[in-house]
Amino acid sequence: METNESKNIAAAYIRVSTNDQTELSPDAQLRVIREAAKADGFQIPEDFIFIEKRGISGRHADNRPEFQRMIAVAKSQKPAPFHRLYLWKFSRFARNQDESTFYKSILRKKCGVDIKSISEPVMEGMFGRLIETIIEWFDEYYSINLSEEVLRGMTEKALRHGYQTSPCFGYAAAGGGKPFLIVESEIQAVEYMFQVFHDGASPAAIARELNARQIRTKRNRPFDGRAVRRILQNPFYTGTVSWNGYHFQGTHEVRESLAALFEDNQKRFCTLNCPGAGTGVASAGTHWLLGLLTCGYCGTPLSLCRSANHSQETGYFQCRKYAKGLHKGSCSISVKKAERVILAFLGQNPSITRSHITRIVLDRREGCLLLYTESDSQVYSLPLKERSDAARQPASPAES
Repeated sequence: METNESKNIAAAYIRVSTNDQTELSPDAQLRVIREAAKADGFQIPEDFIFIEKRGISGRHADNRPEFQRMIAVAKSQKPAPFHRLYLWKFSRFARNQDESTFYKSILRKKCGVDIKSISEPVMEGMFGRLIETIIEWFDEYYSINLSEEVLRGMTEKALRHGYQTSPCFGYAAAGGGKPFLIVESEIQAVEYMFQVFHDGASPAAIARELNARQIRTKRNRPFDGRAVRRILQNPFYTGTVSWNGYHFQGTHEVRESLAALFEDNQKRFCTLNCPGAGTGVASAGTHWLLGLLTCGYCGTPLSLCRSANHSQETGYFQCRKYAKGLHKGSCSISVKKAERVILAFLGQNPSITRSHITRIVLDRREGCLLLYTESDSQVYSLPLKERSDAARQPASPAES
């Protein structure tokens, strides 16, 4: 049963867009919301204050974690734990009229939550709802128009040869649309990538070496083969600036060592059989062992790769992280050997079927496959080398 005290509990939803410099800060929004709630006789507990990180757009509700949390809390019980939602403006709730209508309907009709805008008070009843709908329409129009204005401004900047993209690895922004500046420590790593790729190394092998040297990406993450390929194929290192289909010859500093190797490296990309892991190529096909085989170094599922002739008989399983250059040790086994060892074990143990197997770990250090059965209560060691008693005796029970 609801008490009068529970009926006086409210919530606050706060969002700040970086595009609108006239709106109140999160602290200012919360202050005026609390003042209004107090005047209305409502209390707002700390647990019911939902504040998005600065700059999150109101166009799509799925991209707003605090908004989704607020909706989930309102739906968590009946009646809802709060009975009014306070906003600084209706545009803080959403800048998409369809989503605004949908979520307001959930709060009002299913949860019994009233919604109040502090700066845009509307009267009760259908006429008030009409005014609110008109406000929602203008909010969405403002958002769409702002996006178009920003795009036009950025296009004009590109036509005037202004720099506006995020700096790639090896460069830093100078501000004001000025040419990017070289970061010496990073550009040396780029020169290394260009040279060793030209000498025959794969992107994944380059990524492994960079990670071994503790070199990180612009976002302070380990390199993988895809990140290396993006750098090797980026024409910015030859002086070409690109943005949204517009290209121009920039005035930023270009290292001659990079420009001299760029075209040859692009030709080599055209002849590579494997963009990530050497001479094979990851297969889009299926195999009954996919999802079961995992890496003994990192626990990552093994991918099915095949050689250039696309024959599955000559294919192999390889750790996905190794193929991307994310760890140093290779963990691979040929399809033929994996099938032979596992099928031989199943033939010797007819009580164990495919459905009983939960995972198979390729342990390269011990030279065996560790086969786990249901609930990991039993693990069998399957040597990769021929042995008369291979896989007949189970290993010690798996550790938890």
